[in-house]
Formats: sequence, structure tokens, C-alpha cells
Amino acid sequence: MTQLSPKQKKAYVFIENHITDNGFCPTIREIADHLGISVNATRDKLEALRRRGLVEWEYATPRTIRTKER
Repeated sequence: MTQLSPKQKKAYVFIENHITDNGFCPTIREIADHLGISVNATRDKLEALRRRGLVEWEYATPRTIRTKER
């Protein structure tokens, strides 16, 4: 995995674990609550992960976050 900031890595691991445990992806709000940051800051983290090729997601569409491994 490419070098990620601590919050980016925490978000990525949370997404992976949520999908594994629940069978569906978390919402941006759930990720924000887990990270203890705002929804806008969470979108920034997701966008950084998308640019690095680690996740795919459709902005403003709920539960569309997917890791590239899935």
C-alpha cells in the first residue's frame, strides 16, 4: 500500500473492516464519526484515497465506497 497519512490509513482500514463485518460499505457520516472529523474532511480523505487508486466512490451517492481489492 502506498504511503498514507494516519487518518487516511485509519479510514481505509475502517472501510475494509466495515465491508467485511457487515457486507456493505459505510456511509461518509459513519467514517467521519469513526475518525472524529467532519464530513467535509472525510470527503477530502476519500478523495485522496481515490487519487491513489485505493478506493472508488460516487460523490453524493450513499454507500458506494468500494476498495479496489473488492
